[in-house]
Parts: sequence; structure tokens; C-alpha cells
Amino acid sequence: MNKLSKFALGFLFMMTVSVTFGQSEEAQKAMSEVLEQLKSQEGYTGDFTMKMYFGNDLEAEESGTISTWNKNVMMDLGQFKYVSDGTSSWTYLKDRNEVQINHVTDDDFSMYNPLVMLDHFFDGGYAYEITDRLTVAADEQVKLDIKPEDRDSEYAKVSITLSTSQKMPTALMLLQKDGYRYNIDITNIEVNPTQRGDQYTFDPADYPDVIVEDLRLD
Repeated sequence: MNKLSKFALGFLFMMTVSVTFGQSEEAQKAMSEVLEQLKSQEGYTGDFTMKMYFGNDLEAEESGTISTWNKNVMMDLGQFKYVSDGTSSWTYLKDRNEVQINHVTDDDFSMYNPLVMLDHFFDGGYAYEITDRLTVAADEQVKLDIKPEDRDSEYAKVSITLSTSQKMPTALMLLQKDGYRYNIDITNIEVNPTQRGDQYTFDPADYPDVIVEDLRLD
């Protein structure tokens, strides 16, 4: 699994380093409205593109899709696929033609969900302010800078762009202290769409000669 695919697994743990700054009531309202929208829906689908830079040089780029329904999750990056039916999870690595099966933990739904990660920043220990306003295809959006109180974080900066009309996140930028920068754009979000019943399960028969590693303890 390459560095960019590994980063896809860490959406939930994105945080920044720097001094804490004033909490904006407007920023807090924008965040809470997006979280309320996300938590009130049974499911959604969306597309996202992730780009990894070192300095100004593009090192890697991957596009994928995300679908959720209650506690079911499917995230597909082509070379990497994660599927969960809420009880078991399947992590498929295309380059190895290998799937690993695990029990689902309470944190998995958020860890593999690039939208629900916002809840992590709203739990406390972070400050956020609106630093820009923009209009994209008649959609009013705001850009938030998010900073933790912990100065020992390994990250240098995080910003999230939110659609104030759709009440959905549309972009995220993460800058690590090691010089790597990740840009994520989220598009084509559809709330409570019609979904296939089999998209949250993994059938080894669909992957000839796949290596199955069942890591469940019981």
C-alpha cells in the first residue's frame, strides 16, 4: 500500500500544530450545521480526489468513491478497497490480490469516512476560524483553519472548506511537518441515494485467486 493509500486510512486523525487562536462563533455555527446534516442522514455517496505533494512537487494522485449507509461503509481507491457491513470489514489490496478480514470496531466508521472525520475536530481541544469566503458554481463556501491546543502534533496546518448551502465539506488540505501536503476535493455528494444491497459485502469469488487472511479472533 503506497503512502497516499495509507493516508486515506487516517482521515480521522488529521490535526495541526501551532498556537491556539480565538474561536469564531460563525465558524462554530458552520461546523455544527455540517455535522448535524451528516449525522441526520442514513447514508450518502460521493467522489473524492487526493493529491500528495512534497513541497510544490506532485508526488501522487488517487481518485476514489465513498458510500455509507448507517454503519456500512465502502471506500474504493482502485488499488485499495475497504468494505464494511457493520460487523465485519474487508480490506482489499489489489497489488497483492489479498483481502484481510477483521471485526469492525467502534472507531472504524469514522476512520474510513472522509466526511464524518469533522466530528473529531468538534469534540474539543481545537480552535477554528473562517479565513476565506468563496463562490464555486453559485455555491457559497467558507474556508476554516483548524488548530489544536496540543503543540506536539506532527502536523503543521489543516484547512477545511464547507458549503454553507449544501452543509457539506467540499475540500480539505493537510500539511505535515515533514513537508508532505495532502489536498482532498470532495464532489458529487448525494444524500440518501438508492444503493445496491451487495455493495457492503466482499465476495472472494469476484476476485480470482485472491488470498484471504481472516484476522478475526472468533
